[in-house]
Parts: sequence; structure tokens; C-alpha cells
Amino acid sequence: MTQEQAKKFKYWQYRTIGATMIGYALFYFVRKNFSFAIPGLAAEYGISNTSFGIIMTVVGLIYGLSRFLNGLLADRMNGRYHMSIGLLLCVLASFAFGFGPSILGIELGVAPHSLVVVFGVLLVLNNIFQGSGFPPCARLLSHWIPPHELATKMSVWNTSHSIGASVLAILCGYVMGTMGSDLTGNAEAVETIRQNLVTLNPALLENPAELQEQVQSAAAHVGAWQWCFWIPAGIAVLGAAWLFVGLRDTPSSVGLPELPVEDAMEALMALLEHYIPLMSSTLDRSLQYMLDTHGYNIAYSEKKHDVSFTTVLYRYGVPFVFSQPVPDSQPLSLGSLVHEFGHYHSFLVDPTYE
Repeated sequence: MTQEQAKKFKYWQYRTIGATMIGYALFYFVRKNFSFAIPGLAAEYGISNTSFGIIMTVVGLIYGLSRFLNGLLADRMNGRYHMSIGLLLCVLASFAFGFGPSILGIELGVAPHSLVVVFGVLLVLNNIFQGSGFPPCARLLSHWIPPHELATKMSVWNTSHSIGASVLAILCGYVMGTMGSDLTGNAEAVETIRQNLVTLNPALLENPAELQEQVQSAAAHVGAWQWCFWIPAGIAVLGAAWLFVGLRDTPSSVGLPELPVEDAMEALMALLEHYIPLMSSTLDRSLQYMLDTHGYNIAYSEKKHDVSFTTVLYRYGVPFVFSQPVPDSQPLSLGSLVHEFGHYHSFLVDPTYE
């Protein structure tokens, strides 16, 4: 690169890191807000912890599957569009959740199954869209950060979810404590809330003072839980617009040369080294073994076939990853690398794996 190109590249590198950090933090704004709304939902509609537990279990599984599928999609889609559209869809699901009771015409009282189903469906949809948060970030950052800078800058970037969760906790704590309608003077509403709380936790009858305190607190902020969805969603929609305006997919899209294929490959491998240890100590041991024995060939060569596979070197009893990166803006997707590493790990822990 020329000096002018290097300066422009550095500007877009920092812009991409900053934009994706803000964007990923805002994904947490419209994902973790449900936890802060649970006390209000329980008091106003009598939804049990069992129902909440089932919903959270299902959406957790959906979120994991969505991240995998969005990883495949990220390899084939412009990261700028992928991330901004994904966040916008999460925003719509969050807004809809807040309007759930109004859509069904339900007021205070024991929630019918239809309301629980609507809440569950909206949370599932939200977590389907939530999977479009990290995969485009991984793709974008591998194009903009050379491998020798990746560890430091990814460590900084990785604080984004903690920042998002922390700011959301402060925001939703304020919302639940100050907003909503004060119905403490409405005897019917107070009694409905009291019945819901006692049904969910009969032990409160043994402590009338605590029961009264919880009833009055809930009655003073009826509907505050809705603002835990609407306010973060309103902030996140601005973030989606910023992602669309602020991101660019690759250096070539702003007239800059791409990172060399070798650098991009090393960047993807560095991403793998960064995240695998966070997932499982067993996976980490397999990764370290692969790195220590150099059990892979992922460098580009004109003489290599355009394939990716994992095999076993039976004479040595060890697996081996082979891959030919594509010499363009997507030398090798992180998803493909993770896929082949999955086979490598399976071969390593079970020699009979096929």
C-alpha cells in the first residue's frame, strides 16, 4: 500500500471496529431486555417461572442454531447488509413483544395460553435474527485487521457485549423503577396483582409486609416492562441505521487493496484461536494439538485443488485439515474453517469417527 492508502485503510479499520462494537452491543439491547421484564410480566399476567423457563430453553437452542446458519449466510452476503438488516429485524420483534397484550386485547389478570404463545413466538423470531450479530462481525474484521494486530484489537472488540449488557441493565433498571402507570389507587388492579404474586409464590402469605411491598411496587409501575422493549428497540433502530451508513464490506469496496490471501488466512486462524478456548476446554486441547503438530494446510497455492476436507493420516494416527482458499475478498470463511475443525476434533477424540 502507498502511504495514502495505508492512512485510509487505518481510518476504515477503526471505523469498522467501532461500528461493529456499537452494533453488536445493541444486539444485546434487544436480546437481554426480556430478563428485566420478567417481574412485571409475572405480576401483571401471572406467567409462571415454568413458562419462562421453557421459553428461555427453546430460544437458547434457537439462538445457537441461528448463529451456525448465519455463519453460512455471512460467507455469501455483504456484511454491512447482513448485520444492519438483522438488527432491524430484532428491533421489530422487540417492538412487537411490547404490544403483545394490546394485540390480543388482554389487560391485567391471568394470561391466557395465547399470550404466552405469542410471547414465545416473538422471542423465537428475535433469537433467529439475533444470530446475525456475530457472524458478519467475524467476516468483516477478518478483512480489515491484519493477523499481527488481531489479538489486541479483537480483545478490545470483545468488550462490546459486556458494554451492551451493562448499559442495558442500568437502562432497564431505571425503566422498571420509574416508568409505567401508577395503579396503586385502583383496588381491582391491586387485588389482581396480589393474586398473581400469591399464586406464583404462596410463601409470600407468610410474610404480609413483603407481599404488600411487592404488590405496591408492581402496581405503581404497571406496563413498565413494555418500555424495557420499546426504549432499547428505539435506540437499536438508530444503531441499525448507523451500521448501514458506517460499514463497508471489504477494503476493495472503498477502493483499497485487500489483505494478502496469506494474511487473511492467518487472521481467520487467529479468530479460531481466540474463540475456541471460550467454548470448551476439550475443543481448546484439540486446537492446540492441531497447532502444535501443524496438522493443517490452509495456505493458498495455484497447484492445490479447490476443495476443503479433513482426513486421517492413518500411518501416524492423526487427523489433518486441507483447504484451498479462494483468492478474492473471501479467502476462506470462518464458518468453513470451524466446520473442518469440527471434523478434526471428532477424529482426534474418536479414531473410529467417519
